[in-house]
Parts: sequence; structure tokens; C-alpha cells
Amino acid sequence: MAAWAGRGATASLPPMSDAEILRALHENLTRRSMPEMVAGRLAGLSAIQAVPALAAQLAEVAGSRPRFSFLPDDFSEPVAPARQIAKAAELFPEIEALPPTERDPAAIEAYVARLSAAIAKAPRKSDFRGDRLDRVGRRAAGLELGGHAYTKRFRFLARLEAHLATYTRERRHRALRLLGKIGLVEGISHDRFAANPAAAAFMAYYAARRGLRSTFTSDSQTRPFDQPAAALLRLAEADPATDWALVARLHPMPEVLARLTPDQRGALLAEWTAALAGLAEELESTWRRSRFQLDDMVVGRGDDSSTWNLLAQAWNSARAAWFSLLEATGQQGLLEECCPGKVMRLMAADVAAWHRADGGGLHPDTAVWRALPQPWAVLRGEAACPRSLVEVACRAAGADPQASGWVAVRLPPEPVPFTPTPELVHGVEVGAPGLALLLRKRGVFSGKASRVAPPPAL
Repeated sequence: MAAWAGRGATASLPPMSDAEILRALHENLTRRSMPEMVAGRLAGLSAIQAVPALAAQLAEVAGSRPRFSFLPDDFSEPVAPARQIAKAAELFPEIEALPPTERDPAAIEAYVARLSAAIAKAPRKSDFRGDRLDRVGRRAAGLELGGHAYTKRFRFLARLEAHLATYTRERRHRALRLLGKIGLVEGISHDRFAANPAAAAFMAYYAARRGLRSTFTSDSQTRPFDQPAAALLRLAEADPATDWALVARLHPMPEVLARLTPDQRGALLAEWTAALAGLAEELESTWRRSRFQLDDMVVGRGDDSSTWNLLAQAWNSARAAWFSLLEATGQQGLLEECCPGKVMRLMAADVAAWHRADGGGLHPDTAVWRALPQPWAVLRGEAACPRSLVEVACRAAGADPQASGWVAVRLPPEPVPFTPTPELVHGVEVGAPGLALLLRKRGVFSGKASRVAPPPAL
């Protein structure tokens, strides 16, 4: 679990210079800081203090910060094989060592390939019975290692390759989570972010709002674009130096895209198109190895719902941005012939039961998704899905094709009032942070058997 330091005090944050605040805000772009904490930082910026009403609004948000919170303040951070890399330098002193601080999976994989070559092991061939060389094989390969020394290195590399595969997969999952929850936030340089404090203030706060955890509810989730976000966006609009191309990476709405140059809009469209293309491959791969129930999209035994829902959220966010950019670049006519649909997330059975108990039925979007060709095949041109087909499916399901976002950009609603960040245990709101920590440790609301100790025998 991520560190909890800095999450518990209600006292004002220590004074910082504008440069220090902007550096802290930039670091928090790809983390999961509370909006209240971000608002507290923003209140110290000179650009904010110059607007007393905005400063007061952010101070009120910061003041609602809970005294204690045991929610992790970061997205799950993959653990790189640093310890194994350090050990490799001992086992293979003849190979140029890799710094244990290396985090690039490609660089680590190349290093593992060099280590494998040193014992005549093929990359990713780690079966102890089938891939390990015997004495004759070692002699033929020119290895002078004895059986014990060779086996020790073979087993080590097998474990290192397994760790690297997990690390690479978890890094991808983290990137998907950032893309789906926040936007094109990875890779934003500090210098560009800090060059315009007004834009940076909006991006930092809006990223925190978009990064809020989903709650266990039969209603809609909290909308991220609240009144403080709208006020910060107006501050950016008043600054002629605002870098709108940077803002559009998190908020690709028509009013923002209209401020970009044609080249900027084209570059952003290319990024989102590439994101969709990559997601299409991963969605199809996950789909092929799964057995989802199309009738209701309720999680079944053996379904990899975590990966699927990450991909679905990323696809839907990328698709919405892509639609918005097609309209901004005057290419919305493309959707007349190629209108890939949304991807439905898998729903937990208890949430589905809650919907039914409240008198609700199958969500119209699920019926539309079920009626249309697979969106990844549509994007690649392997299946036909014109706008007219989507409109027919929407009307059959009782959904408005435009208002539901199936055939057009869903315009943002009016800003909602700010609501404090709740303390959650697997999506369920718990009023007391200490109780939340206890419930989380016991596995309550996790969908798994509770880890409560059995009562003592009498």
C-alpha cells in the first residue's frame, strides 16, 4: 500500500515558493492525491492569491480535507526487479552491469538477454526440464560452468524473466489506468507544466478530481468537473499565455480544442488514434481468452474483469477524445462510415442485483454494445459499423444516440458543487478512517472470504 504520510493533518501546509508548489503539483499529476490536498497547495500560488474569490474557494475545499485518511495517495506502482538486477552483477561479473535503479522494461529485457547468452540460454526459454542444458549440452556450448553453478544461474534468470514479465504488465496497467481516468498525462515535462501557472493550476486540480475512486453505488459516479475546476479554467482563459495544447491533453472539450492551432489539433488527434489502435489489439486479445456473458456483462467465474475494465475505461476515454477531435478538425464525416462503439465494463453481480432491486433493468448501453460489431474490428476496418447502424441500435435500446455519446461528443454538463473525498473500502463509503483501515485489513467488501479470526474454542 502507498505511504500515508502527509495525508493526516488538517493544519495548513508549510509555505512554499511558486516554483516549489509547481514542482509538487507536477509530481502529483500521475498520482492519486486528494483534490483537497491539491487545493491547499494551489492556494499558495501567487496567481491564485491575486484572485481573492478563487483563493477563498480553494481554501474552503482544502479545509474539508479529512484529519486522517488511509487511502493510498498513488496509483499502484509496479515494483521493478532492482534486487535481482543487483544480484545479477554478482552472478555474472563478466557482463557489464545494469544499474539497479533502471526502470525501463526494454533496457532490463536487453540486459537479461545478455545474461542469458552468457549461459547459452534462449530468452524466455525457462522450463527447467526442457530448456536446461545437460553436461553434454554445456560442453558443446563452450561453457565451463559446473552443473550446480549453471543450474543456479538458470533458475535465477527464469525468476528474473518472470518478475520482468509481471513488472512490464503492471506498468502497462498503470498506464491504462492513467489514460482512462485522467487522460494523456504521462510524459508532460515539468518545464512545460510550470511555464504557465494558471494552466498548471487547472490541470493539477482537474487531474486529482478525475483520479477519484469509483464508489459502490447504483447511481452515477461523481462528476469530476466541479465548480472549483470551472473557476480554475476561467483563470486559465483570462491568461493570454495559457498553453491550451497542454490543457487539451486532460480536457479535450470543444471550447478548449477551439483555441488550438490546426497543427496542434492534428497532433493530438494522431496521439489519440494511436492510443485507440493499441487498445484495440489488447481488447481483442483479452476478449478471445475470456467467456463474457454478452446478455448482461456481469462478471462470471474465471473472467479477468480487472484487465477488461481497465481496457474498457481507457477505450471509452480515448474514443470520447477522438470523437471530440474529429469534430474539432472538421472530420466528423468519418463517423458516417466508421463509428466504433463504446466498450462495456463488466459489472459485479452484487451491483447488478442492486440495480434490479431498485427497479432498474439492463442499462441501454449494454443492449447497444451487444447489438453492434466489436469496436476494435470496426476501428481496423474489419467490420462495418456506420453511424446509421449505431443510431438504429440506440433507438431499439431506448437510448438517445447523441446525448448518450454513441455517435457524437457528449457535451460536458454544468459544473457540479464540490463534494469532499469519501473514505472508501473497496468502493463502499465508510465514515471513520480507522474503521475503514480495519475493514480493509479484514477483507470486508472485497468479494472474498473475510480474514476475520475464528472465535476461540470453548
